This record gives sequence, structure tokens and C-alpha cells, in this order.
Amino acid sequence: MLTGPNETATLAVIGKQMFKIGEFSKLIQVPASALRYYDDIGLFKPLHTDSESGYRYYRTSQIPLINRIVALKELGLQLDQIRHILDQQLDEEAFRGMLLLKQAELEQKIKLDEMRLQLVAARLAHIDIESSSPPDNMEIRSLPRADYLCLDATVKNFNEAQSLIERLTICLSQSIAAKNLGRLTAILMQDCYEHEDLELRLGYTVEGVNMKTLPRLADLDLRLAELPPVNLAATLVHIGPPGETFVSRSAIASWVEQSEYEFLGSSREVFLSLPTPGKLTETAIELQYPLRPKAKP
Repeated sequence: MLTGPNETATLAVIGKQMFKIGEFSKLIQVPASALRYYDDIGLFKPLHTDSESGYRYYRTSQIPLINRIVALKELGLQLDQIRHILDQQLDEEAFRGMLLLKQAELEQKIKLDEMRLQLVAARLAHIDIESSSPPDNMEIRSLPRADYLCLDATVKNFNEAQSLIERLTICLSQSIAAKNLGRLTAILMQDCYEHEDLELRLGYTVEGVNMKTLPRLADLDLRLAELPPVNLAATLVHIGPPGETFVSRSAIASWVEQSEYEFLGSSREVFLSLPTPGKLTETAIELQYPLRPKAKP
């Protein structure tokens, strides 16, 4: 016989104690409605279903399985994907490794979503900002020639670019004396901006570097190139996340539009301070736009 409503809802079956669905759902903190649905689709079935009442009963030995299902669902997997994973009958170590991988992917997605929110906030803040006068820290000056130890890379987003920057910085700082290592400099090589698949030239200005004597740098495809001198450039130091430089770029564009100059070739981003996770708002980047006089009508 089943216990009354004021007693613990348990059932003895073949000498084993079981819990009614309501109590089991409280124990594992999973809605009873979800347990019923998982039963209906054959994903997680009760140990026993009473043929007359239809009541479902579970045992604590089933908790590891429902924990696996809930963990996978919370990581964003669809139920058919979860069924496929469970069918593989992974051991505990393999399953834990898979969860850690999925967790890392979810954390990466959260970071990207947070970046998008920051960009939206920056765009909203910039909507009503209009100024015909240049910012106080904008300068028009020449840029000297420099040796440029660089690589070409295609990255999907700023997070991927930041990982590459960190790797490049570590390798070069271990191989080149600090006095010979200049500023991190980035150049967008595309004619148009795209949110994904950014084609970048990324490297450091250097002095006195001989590629023949430079050790192989962790399989980075580096080459020694030249940053040519620029007779005239509009420069502006942007303080803030690298993904929000559009605010400063817009200020430069507004000034150039009303000036006697026009843009000439690719702009450069010179990092006066490197982007650091958790401190991106403190990043300092000098934006450099080569200029030439506008053609007379």
C-alpha cells in the first residue's frame, strides 16, 4: 500500500525503497513536470510506474543520471543531443571532461555577450554626441619610419585577437631585449570592416633585430617588415576597451570631413598600454590616420 499524504511517499519494491515523483523532484530540485516529460520521451524513466494509479517511483541510484541530463541541458544542449551523449555511456572521467569543455564554451559565449552589451551601451552613449571641434588630445603630426616584426592573421572577434596579442607579447618579450622592443601596432588589412574574420597585421616595432639570429618563436609566422614614414597623420589617443574605438574614430572623421585633408591608406592602432582582462577600460590606444591634402575641385 502507498503511504498517506502526510507521510514520506515511499514504496517498497523487491526490498528496495523508492520515492514518489513529488518527493523525488524536491530531492533533486528538478520540476516534476520535466520528469514526466523525460519519461514520456524515454529520456529518463522512473524505476517503477504503478499500473493502476500511474504514479511514478524513483530511487536514489537514478540521481547521477538525472544530474547528467540537467547539467547538459543547462549547458544549452537539445534533448536529442543529450540522448545521443547518454547512449555513448561515457565513463565519469570522459563525461567530466566533456562538461568542462562545454562549460568553457558557455563562458566564452557569456564573454562575447557581455562585450556586445558594452558595445550597445557605447553606441547609445554616442548617439547624441556631435562636435565639429577636434578633441583636446588630437594631434596632426608626422610619423617616423620603423622596423616592424609582424604577422598576418584572421581572427573572428576581439577575444581571439587578444589571445593572439598575449601569445605574441610573451614570445617577443622573452626573445628581444626590452630596450629594443617598441609598441604593439595593429593594422586592419581589409577594405571594409566586418564583425567576424578580421584580417589583421599585428606586431611590434623593434630596433636592431636580426631575423637570422632570432630564435623560432613558438611557430608564429613572423616577418620583419617596415612601417613607412608618414608625412602627415591625424592622431588621437583612445582610452577604453579596444572594441569601442569607433567613438574616437568618429571624432577624427568629423574633423577630417571639415578640414582640407583626406585619409590616405590604412590607419594604425598603436597600443600605449596593452589590453588586460578585467581592465579593458584602462587600455590606451593611439589611433593614427595618414592624411593628404584634398584635391582641389
